[in-house]
Amino acid sequence: MPTVNRKGVLGVCAALGLAALTFKLGLWQTERAHQKQVLLERQQAALLAQPVVPQSAKLSMASLEYRRVGVKGRFLPQTRLYVDNRQFQGLPAVQAIEGFQPEGADFVIPVDRGYVLRNPSQPRRAPEWPQQVQPVARVATMPTPAPTPTLILTPTQAGNGGAAPSQPLSRPEGNTTDLHGILLSHFPRSAELRGLRLSNTQNILKAQENGYRVWSNFSLSEFEALAALPVSNYVVTQQLVPEQTSASHTTATQPLGNGGSRVGQQPLSGFYRGAIALNAQIDRHRGYALQWFGLTAVLVCMVGFLVFRSVYRHARASTSS
Repeated sequence: MPTVNRKGVLGVCAALGLAALTFKLGLWQTERAHQKQVLLERQQAALLAQPVVPQSAKLSMASLEYRRVGVKGRFLPQTRLYVDNRQFQGLPAVQAIEGFQPEGADFVIPVDRGYVLRNPSQPRRAPEWPQQVQPVARVATMPTPAPTPTLILTPTQAGNGGAAPSQPLSRPEGNTTDLHGILLSHFPRSAELRGLRLSNTQNILKAQENGYRVWSNFSLSEFEALAALPVSNYVVTQQLVPEQTSASHTTATQPLGNGGSRVGQQPLSGFYRGAIALNAQIDRHRGYALQWFGLTAVLVCMVGFLVFRSVYRHARASTSS
């Protein structure tokens, strides 16, 4: 009676288990690529729609995510803060957040102004707030649509219980300016940028560096206490949201050291704004999926070879005996 090679059986079982794991990881990366593709299509449709002018602190974000925003008002310097542990093209940076009060409104919109680089020689000292924002490098992504009327979101149109502003209205400080950006339901968290949800944004660390507030994450409730005014249930980002609809409308990039290609490079005197194109993220997920599926195929072939060799040896042993 042939003896059972326990080590061989254990090896085959371990290889099959590892093959199942790598196959599942390949499916996960494929699903991530599909999610990014859906998000890319949502962004493209929203950015081509008419700009909105929010006039209520409460909006129904289901149909407004990634819509362009254009509104007059004032930035509130007393709400300035930095969100720590950010990077811009591999360099240590902080994310600059500032409140914006629309003209004639009694609420504040949190605005992501962009990144400010830390000084490598003083990495724990908060950088100075840029005094003047330089023009943003344009991203050529798709044909510029014909001028469209601006959609004004009044309290009755906003949904989710938008209420008319009370009188008298607060008088914001600073000069009136135009705010242009992209409407989001929330700022991406540090872990969420990596596809994870690990941090509790309500439990944040707050510090003072060089006279500036530095938070470990953005908290809506903490920001509302800082602004001393109601805060909107949405945010605006002035970061770039590059797309790539076809070969004839590719994202414009600029070099930044070592021959690397970077998106939306800003002058050193202003905020840095940039984003990784979703097309690049989709291709990366598909590449990872191909690697995991390839490893699965290698493991399956290895198991097949080991089983064949074991059967062949037993057959030769039986024949010789």
